[in-house]
Amino acid sequence: MKKVQLSETIVRILETYGIEVLTPQFFAIEGRWHWFTGHGHKDAFRLWPTAAQILSDRGSLAVNFKLTKVIPPSEFKAAQLLEKIKRNSKLGEAILHIKEYPKKDASYASKSLPLTDEIVVSLKRQGIKLYEHQANAIECALKGRNVVIATPTASGKTVCFNVPVLDAIIRDTSSCALYVYPTKALAQDQIRKIASFRDDNKGDDVTDKQYSSGYYFTMKLGGKQIAFGKYEGPTPQDIRKVIRERCNIVLTNPDELHFGILRFNQLWTRFLKNLKYVVLDEIHIYKGIFGSHMALIIRRLRKVCEALGARPVFILCSATIGNPIEHAKNLTGCDDFVLIDKDSSPKKKRLLVLWNPPLKEDGKRVEALTNLVDLLTEELITSNQIVKTIAFGRSRLSVKLAYKLLEDRYRQKGIRNFASFVREYTATLPPERREEIFSALAGGKIHGIIGTNALELGVDIPDMSCYLSIGYPGSITSVHQQFGRVGRVGEGLGIVILHDDPLEQYFARFPKEFFDKKPEDITINPKNPVLLRMHLACYIHEMSAYGGISEDDIKTIFGEEAIECLRKLEREQKILRYEDKSRVYWKFNYSSNDFSQEYLPIRNPISNVNFTINCDGEKIGIIDGASVLRDLHPGAIWIDNDRQYEVVNVDFMNKVVNVREVDFEYYTVAAPKDKVRILQKKQQKMLRRTSVYFGLISVRREVKEYWKIVPGGEAEREEIKWSTPIPEDLCTFNTEALWFVLPNQYKTIMNQELESALHAIEHALLIIIPKSINCDPNDIKGAYTPVCPESGGNPTIFLFDNYPGGIGLAKSCFQRIHNILRDCIRLIESCKCRENEGCPSCIQTSRCEKRNKNLNKKLALKILKEVTPRRLCF
Repeated sequence: MKKVQLSETIVRILETYGIEVLTPQFFAIEGRWHWFTGHGHKDAFRLWPTAAQILSDRGSLAVNFKLTKVIPPSEFKAAQLLEKIKRNSKLGEAILHIKEYPKKDASYASKSLPLTDEIVVSLKRQGIKLYEHQANAIECALKGRNVVIATPTASGKTVCFNVPVLDAIIRDTSSCALYVYPTKALAQDQIRKIASFRDDNKGDDVTDKQYSSGYYFTMKLGGKQIAFGKYEGPTPQDIRKVIRERCNIVLTNPDELHFGILRFNQLWTRFLKNLKYVVLDEIHIYKGIFGSHMALIIRRLRKVCEALGARPVFILCSATIGNPIEHAKNLTGCDDFVLIDKDSSPKKKRLLVLWNPPLKEDGKRVEALTNLVDLLTEELITSNQIVKTIAFGRSRLSVKLAYKLLEDRYRQKGIRNFASFVREYTATLPPERREEIFSALAGGKIHGIIGTNALELGVDIPDMSCYLSIGYPGSITSVHQQFGRVGRVGEGLGIVILHDDPLEQYFARFPKEFFDKKPEDITINPKNPVLLRMHLACYIHEMSAYGGISEDDIKTIFGEEAIECLRKLEREQKILRYEDKSRVYWKFNYSSNDFSQEYLPIRNPISNVNFTINCDGEKIGIIDGASVLRDLHPGAIWIDNDRQYEVVNVDFMNKVVNVREVDFEYYTVAAPKDKVRILQKKQQKMLRRTSVYFGLISVRREVKEYWKIVPGGEAEREEIKWSTPIPEDLCTFNTEALWFVLPNQYKTIMNQELESALHAIEHALLIIIPKSINCDPNDIKGAYTPVCPESGGNPTIFLFDNYPGGIGLAKSCFQRIHNILRDCIRLIESCKCRENEGCPSCIQTSRCEKRNKNLNKKLALKILKEVTPRRLCF
């Protein structure tokens, strides 16, 4: 036993932090520090985190404090903890719905694969025995088959592509592979996994610091040198050249593939002509506008490789989604995919809980965020025990607020060094900070983490026992991705804490639908004409060095829809037409155009116009023109990197938004008014007494008012004072839509009453759509009118893609319209509220630009039942 005597100076320092030192003596017994305070162990726990930090900083201690028992994940019992939670009166009378996922044994590969001896030896050294689904995926890749692997989190998808890639390099050291990840954090994590195959890895985890940071790496596998590197925005210029010239494996993201690789593809000739494999990980992230961009980028990549004589095999990995084969085909333009979706990895017993917070005295539910803090501080990370926990919020704001509330709650309990136990994680953290957090988790220095869906992706997180979600994460795919983070070596417990939100309360009323729900389909639209025009211009530049591109080639890679874009580019003199004896072809017109201007950002809404955001004359950001009207109108509050700004004015001529930094207690929400005009009917479905149509519409968006909202207080409507008229091209766009034309009988209803019913139906539709289709709230919008000239003057309700040209959501809704209508009826009918304007559990939503004014729930339900086929109403 070692004794440490604190000096009077140190005692005074501790007392300034509010720590009462009853004895200056510390004793180390078996490597653990014990502080004899005269109080019980709970009191000691409250003192130790802060004291440990202070004393460690001063060099007084060399051993970390350990007192509270951390439950090893292998010993965790989910049912026991859940029963304990149920008995805790401090958590209130929450309503719990529970599903058990039983233990499942592994199914290992029974067949041998034609792998090189070097790969076989490396797998054995790492202790990897291939599961059946891994072997099937590897076999397909080795045979040159495109493969999509759609299995749950922690099923070993990384092995499915690393093995065939490294096997190819061992056979031919000139072979190359491209790994594309939607985020930078995933690329760094993959570096370590590639390096785990190296000869000098003795079977333990890859902890060598040379693979934990940096951009260019080498290793020896079977005595052969393999080079791999990260080619992304921060990669230094000198390292970029080395990566292009030497790397077998390049890890990048869609933005860099678009801007840095394809744009300058002649610098990549060595790499692209030897490209054997293209790996696209986390393909469920590629949805909506981002996914549509990605689909066109991959088509461009394929054609450049083809021009150089390469035809790479595609290996796609995804969370479990509803349409993996369809999505893989849409994303790549390839038809010959093999699906691997039978998970043969082992699973421990897990419990998934749908937690509906208790009602308060005012009839409102306790906030999900409050219940999260309660669960963590009362049961999961306490003075008695620590359960290794991972928690998710849907936004950076919710994560930061949760972390702040936790810090305050622990401070009330006397625990000041909060970061010793729990950390926050968002995608905006610098790489070194992310690495430090994961190292602390792996090393057992911290035991909890709260993050956005950036944690949901394929980052390797050490074993956790409990998963918490602040609200429904938006899709059942996300639920299972997040839930898959727990229960790897022991049992797992997952708790989804519901908000007082219509869709979430729908699941509370119908929990079986939640637990039995199949993963949503992923929707993209690579035929969007606005996107096609941009990517076609880029593609023609990229192919100009290879003899140009013919019209037939354009049809083959992009479809018939691209020909109109080709004609437009020709009219704009962006491209030049050439003829020889055998063909007609196009090249980029370099004499009149800067090709780099065609390479626009791919993560923003579609816009050919970008605005610069200036604060005190300094550029602090860029935003697309379409978002200026909604997010950066005069008077709007804009938050960036945790700083708050107020928009002073918008200069449309010079494309500048001027802002000033502020610290206000309110936020703002624009109240746009959309005027819709039907342009073309493409498809029609009969309902009961009416029809639903799919086609093209024109939307004119007027933004004249906005709401000033104080959290927990009232909202005030304010007029937007535009200093100059809004250009027509910014407020008008054409897009895809579906619309209902109500029968003539509804024309007789008083206009205000009819409008309130149409408003309620619009809400119900927008609430229910994410139940069937994986989309973000801003991706699809609604509109209604009591009198639609293009519909014979009948009342009409519209649902449309909130992007020029459309992204496929309205079409997916049209295909599922019967189920959507059925669920709208159930949503309204199952809610027990008696108010005609509804409540937050049925048709009131925080996204309503009219702040839920003028809603008629009863008439909306009557209309829905009268137009929906009778068999779906009961």
